[in-house]
Amino acid sequence: MDKGKKIKSIIPIFIFILLIINLFGCSPKQEKPMVKKESEEVPKPLKTIEKRVEDTISELEKIQEEKKKPEEKQNKQEENQNKQEQGNEKQDKQNQQGGQQNQQGKQNQGQQQSKQQTKEDKIKGMWDSINEKVTKIHTDWNTYEITAIKDGASEEDIKGFEKTLNRLTVNVEAENEMGSLIEANNMIFYLSKFLDLYKGKPDGEIMRLKFSINKVYLYGQMNDWEKANMALKEIDSSLGRLRKKIKLDKKDKGEMDKLELSIEDFKNVAKMKNVELLKIKRDVAIENLNKVREKASQS
Repeated sequence: MDKGKKIKSIIPIFIFILLIINLFGCSPKQEKPMVKKESEEVPKPLKTIEKRVEDTISELEKIQEEKKKPEEKQNKQEENQNKQEQGNEKQDKQNQQGGQQNQQGKQNQGQQQSKQQTKEDKIKGMWDSINEKVTKIHTDWNTYEITAIKDGASEEDIKGFEKTLNRLTVNVEAENEMGSLIEANNMIFYLSKFLDLYKGKPDGEIMRLKFSINKVYLYGQMNDWEKANMALKEIDSSLGRLRKKIKLDKKDKGEMDKLELSIEDFKNVAKMKNVELLKIKRDVAIENLNKVREKASQS
């Protein structure tokens, strides 16, 4: 075989070897599929915001209670003063004693006015405390916002929270307790959206249920029972979703039963249109809701 024929016979073999090398030696490395980790832990700044909002609602309701006290005491004072004046008219023979009683009545009235002034100062101090809490929420939100974006919060929820926080701030500055209560409760709704980002926890649904319960009570305070009844339907929907999400140890399942019974009592009282009784039943339901959340975190 001459030299040319040898070269021609070697070329196909060489090409075949190159193909084998390219096929096996240069094949792309298989990358392991990325497993997206779902965060189970709620970020501390979000917990702090929730705590401040809850405390704000509690203090706003204390202002409502405090505002009623001076009015009740003033009415009692007026009744006592009227009785005293009637008694003085009958004591014609005891003018001197009657004069002393009139003087004592004026002193009591002065003391009552002093007490009322003290109540006003106390309420002013409570507003200052609430204003401080709301200011801190702005700082806490600035800390959490970047985390919320990274964890997948929607732009709509972020803007909604910010607008609600701004409205809450304006109402607190104006010392408008009902407007402040409405916006603080709306913040609970948006907090539920952020809590939904952290899978494996029922916290978001629990907060939505709390929002709906509070909404019924607020409509009751405004004597808008038609809207209160509409909000009751939200409670049923949220409670149904919570039943599916909640995970409790066998020994703690009774807490869920207590919650459902207290919510049923709350709904029945709402139909009676009695605000004071509704508040009592709301407080019981919220307390049971908090217990369920605590037990769920331990299971």
